[in-house]
Amino acid sequence: MKNQILIAFMFIFMFSLVSADSIGLFELNKPMEITNYCETGDCTFMNLTSLKVPNGTILYPNAEMTKNSQTFNYSYTPSKIGEYSFITCGSPGIAVCDRDTFTVSFNGNETFTNVNIILLIFFTFLLLGAIYMSRHIDYEKWYKNILNKYRYRNFFKMTASMVGYNFIKNTFGVYYLLGFPIMLILTDIVFTYNIISLTGIMEVLMFVYTWGVLLVGLMLGGQLHEFITKIVDDMKDLDWGFGDDK
Repeated sequence: MKNQILIAFMFIFMFSLVSADSIGLFELNKPMEITNYCETGDCTFMNLTSLKVPNGTILYPNAEMTKNSQTFNYSYTPSKIGEYSFITCGSPGIAVCDRDTFTVSFNGNETFTNVNIILLIFFTFLLLGAIYMSRHIDYEKWYKNILNKYRYRNFFKMTASMVGYNFIKNTFGVYYLLGFPIMLILTDIVFTYNIISLTGIMEVLMFVYTWGVLLVGLMLGGQLHEFITKIVDDMKDLDWGFGDDK
């Protein structure tokens, strides 16, 4: 019984794995340093014993780390997004092991997945709302209402109505512009979770979609010009006496 207790004590001492501390946040596919600090005097060596990657695979490099004063480093390039854990062992005399972690994101910054999901839901409902509105709005009645605002010289409301009318009526442009933040969020989610099969596709789609925003903006500008020309002509007709009030 005493021998069993002694063996257990030796095991705990040899592998005194304290609660894992994080050494930082790093960027995907960029060289970084796995580091540990010697707290037991002047350590003569330290080895990287094992490395657990986010998909659960455990590597056993058992590689000697480079000594820099009391700090030991090991150069590594992470290829997966998520949390890594590693064990290092070293001491002046008997090997003492320590477990630490580090996190990898696509760009080396904190990710906000929950926020992305909330924004994705918000813009999706906004897009569905725009589709519903475009199919149930009486544009002819809205247009006459704009002319009535001009007739009664309510220019502020008239201008606001003109902008809203032109924007909502150009349904393709509305759908496209509301789809842009959705594309941004989806792209960020794909890169956050390092979905390799989709990263290349999303990069191409975002490139095409970004240039498409410029073209859609030019299209909306052209349609706005046509609308202004039309409503100015109708306003002139009102001024020439086609309306009851002036």
